[in-house]
Amino acid sequence: MTDAENTHGMNIGALSKATGVPVETLRTWERRYGFPNPTRDDHGHRVYSIDMTEHVRMVEAAIKAGHRASSAVAMDLETLTDLFGSSAGEEYDFRISNADPHTIQPWLDATRDYDGETLESLFRRDWANLGGMEFLKTRVHPFLVELGLAWSEQRLEIGHEHFASERLRDFLTSLWRPLSDRNTGPHVVCATLPGESHSLGLQMAAMTLSIVGCRVMYLGADTPIQDLADAATSHASAAVCVSISVAADRFTTVSDLSRLRATLPSNISLVIGGAGARQGIPAVEVFNNLDGLLAWGHSVVDPQHGGTP
Repeated sequence: MTDAENTHGMNIGALSKATGVPVETLRTWERRYGFPNPTRDDHGHRVYSIDMTEHVRMVEAAIKAGHRASSAVAMDLETLTDLFGSSAGEEYDFRISNADPHTIQPWLDATRDYDGETLESLFRRDWANLGGMEFLKTRVHPFLVELGLAWSEQRLEIGHEHFASERLRDFLTSLWRPLSDRNTGPHVVCATLPGESHSLGLQMAAMTLSIVGCRVMYLGADTPIQDLADAATSHASAAVCVSISVAADRFTTVSDLSRLRATLPSNISLVIGGAGARQGIPAVEVFNNLDGLLAWGHSVVDPQHGGTP
C-alpha cells in the first residue's frame, strides 16, 4: 500500500488483499447492493477507507455462516460485530470444513446443470464412502457454504441454490428417517422456531441424533412454541432440539427460547445449535458443532458413556 493509501484510503486491489475477498466479488456486491461504497479519486478510481476492511471481513463471515449476501451487506458494522464478535470468522470456524474444495466440485457442477440424477448419485457415493458424520462434516457443510458464496458472486443463480437444497433435503430425510424409526432410544423433538424457514441445519441435526440411536420426532420449520412443548411432553421426550440460522432475529430468538424453556417440563432438555445459536439463556444447552451434538446424543442414549462417542 502506498503512503497516499495509508493516509486517504486504499484501492480495490488492496482491499481485496486485506480481506481475502476477490476483486470481482467486491465489484459484484457494489453493483448489486451498493456495498462497499467507495469514493473516487481524480482519475475515477475507487478509493476505500481503511475502516472498510473490518466491515468487508464481517460481511464475508456472515455469508460463510449462511447469511444471504443481500442481508449481510445491509447490516451495519455494529450489528455484524454483535453477531460475530470483533474477530470475524473465529467464533464460526467450526462451520467451515478443512475439506479439499475439489471434493465438492462435482456436486457444484451437477447443480449448475440442474442434473438431479447425477447430484443424487454423488450424494450416495460419498455417503457410502465416508459414513454419516464425515459425510455431513466434509461434504454437506462445505457444499452449503460454497453454494451460498457461488450465488453471492453470481457463479450460480438462486434457482440453483433452491434446486440443490431441495435435493439434499430429500436425500438426508431418506437416510435418517428409516434409521430413526428402527431406533429404540429416547425421543428427541427436532424443529425450528416460529418464523424460521431454514431447515437444512435441522436435517443435519436429525441425521446426527438418528446415528447415535435417538428416535427423532421431526416437526420441521416454523413450529409454534406450544406445539413444540405439547409434542415433547406427550411423548415423554428426552429433549427438544432447535436449529437456529444466522438470519434469525436474535431478540425474538431469545424470547422464544425463554418461553419454550418455561413451557417445557424441567426433565426435558432444550438444546440448540446453528449459526444463530447463542450462549447465555438459562437451562438451554448450546452446541457449536455436530461433534458436540453427537457426544450429547450418546450421553442421552447411554448415560454410562458420559457423552463420549
